[in-house]
Amino acid sequence: MATIISPSKLSISDVEDKFKLQEVMEPEFFPECVENLPQLSEIERQILDRAKANYKYLSKDLVL
Repeated sequence: MATIISPSKLSISDVEDKFKLQEVMEPEFFPECVENLPQLSEIERQILDRAKANYKYLSKDLVL
């Protein structure tokens, strides 16, 4: 019989470990999200990269 775990006791890293999830970095994964977009400036890229890194760091142990 399956064990039921309350979602309030799970973190994102728990779910990633349990289901062997991994981040997909391929731009072709959702092509409709990246088609026909304007080019980003270098500073915009740096800002987005920093926001992404901060989100990943802070969300790893975030309990859902």
